[in-house]
Amino acid sequence: MLVRAVRVAALVLVWGVAASKAGLAQIFTGAATASAAPAAQTGIRQEGIYTTAPITLDGAVLFRIATLQNASPDQLSLTLRQSYIETALGEALATTGSGGAAATVYDPRSIIVQIRRDGDQASLQLVDRSHRDALPLLTITSVDGGYHQLRVEALAAQWQGIVQAALEQALLKRQPAFQRASLLTVGEVGIGIVALTLFAGIGITLLRRRIRVVEREIVDAKAGPEGGPVPEGAADAEPRRAQRRRLLVALQKRAPAERLALLHSSIGVVIWVVLLIWLAAITWAMSLFPQTTPLAHIVARRALAVLGIWILAGLSIRVLDVAITRWAAWHFGTAGPPDERARALLRGPTISTSVGGFSRFTVTFLAVLLGLSQVGIPVGSVVTIGGVAAVAVTFAAQNFVRDFIGGFLVLFEDQYVVGDFVTINGSSGLVENLTLRMVQLRDASQNLITIAHGSVSMVKNESRYWSGLDYRVSIEQHADALAAMELVKAAVAPPATLEWIGLDALDRDYVTIRASIKTGPLLQFQVQRELNDRVYRAFTKAGIPFGAPPVA
Repeated sequence: MLVRAVRVAALVLVWGVAASKAGLAQIFTGAATASAAPAAQTGIRQEGIYTTAPITLDGAVLFRIATLQNASPDQLSLTLRQSYIETALGEALATTGSGGAAATVYDPRSIIVQIRRDGDQASLQLVDRSHRDALPLLTITSVDGGYHQLRVEALAAQWQGIVQAALEQALLKRQPAFQRASLLTVGEVGIGIVALTLFAGIGITLLRRRIRVVEREIVDAKAGPEGGPVPEGAADAEPRRAQRRRLLVALQKRAPAERLALLHSSIGVVIWVVLLIWLAAITWAMSLFPQTTPLAHIVARRALAVLGIWILAGLSIRVLDVAITRWAAWHFGTAGPPDERARALLRGPTISTSVGGFSRFTVTFLAVLLGLSQVGIPVGSVVTIGGVAAVAVTFAAQNFVRDFIGGFLVLFEDQYVVGDFVTINGSSGLVENLTLRMVQLRDASQNLITIAHGSVSMVKNESRYWSGLDYRVSIEQHADALAAMELVKAAVAPPATLEWIGLDALDRDYVTIRASIKTGPLLQFQVQRELNDRVYRAFTKAGIPFGAPPVA
């Protein structure tokens, strides 16, 4: 697990580097010249009547300079001006010597950024106690003031503070003593994070042990259902508040499969949190050294933003799941009639699961769009490409929409829910899974049948509110049919209810007795087995011979 996390961290790091060629150029080649750097790499953009460009130092944007779009030809071009300023800042960070004896030309403890007024312009200059001859850094023009909506004097004072702080920090990073202290700090933090990762690994191990326990519970639970359906009339005596609590337990329990999914999600959260901590620590460590500071800005802006989006998406999914579960418990827990209360125990979890699946898809899709926007891919282009792709796969899209609408109608009209026994397009089985796109049935042979909602033409629900049993038994023609009917009547016991009974078919050799019996939802199979046992014992004791199997 830890190896996988390290691999993912490495992939994210490499992707973050590759996502910005300009960042790599700043790391290895320094500031590009104005004539060689295209607009995309110098960050030039059009803003109203202005054309602006960023001024960066160690990969961080300090501020933006501006020029008018219709500037006269004799004015200094924006890219050339940008190159001059960043070259001057690079000279301020120059070093002498090599290896451990390398030191900056300017002393970070004594540098002063001065303002010099020159007509309608102002300039910033750098001096320290060893350099009384000022180093020109940049010029603030009236156009810059107009773009930032400040007077030249006010903008010069603002930029003076920004450049002063940035140069002090950049020069400090280049001092040998600071770099040695930074290495020690990085080592100490690294040891702490390694210890935290080991503790997370122990926690993941404990969670995996719990997963194995829950998996054994799932295997044991397959021997039979966790609980039978609500007996007819039992919901009548149940208070409404208790009904809501019972439904909420049914929604939240979904045991033990739901607990298994929660445990897997917990492992995923731990891994992502550890990964985020590692990336944050790596970014912080790289920001301490001038050689890797630009890369730190790239990772901070892109990789950490993408990870933050996905973590927020995961938390949003969990919050939505809880909210949907609570809503289902409140909405379906208010059912009045007994049949509707019993039905709510099945319908609530089904709708909660289906709506939850749709909400997870929506949140994931939005997270993908936001993640793409963080790596520089415009969301509008993604939507446009998606529209073109949708036109190219029109027929598939039509089928998907048809399935989606069909699934919505199944839930809205309560045609069937998870736990119902249904026959769909000739396939019979217990509804095991139901989404807005398809339904899955488990038949008597334990086969899983998947049916898209859009292809459903006929549905027979044998367990909505109550179930019925069409019971038939054949006896020989000379046997006492009236006595046999009385024995069948006596064999019918609660919770089943006998609606009617009679002689259904008369034959030269056999007589068929037929009865209509009403049971609770999904109890018809159990009732039929018990009734067969009782009828067999009663007929054998009374000496009534069975006839040929009745024709259904």
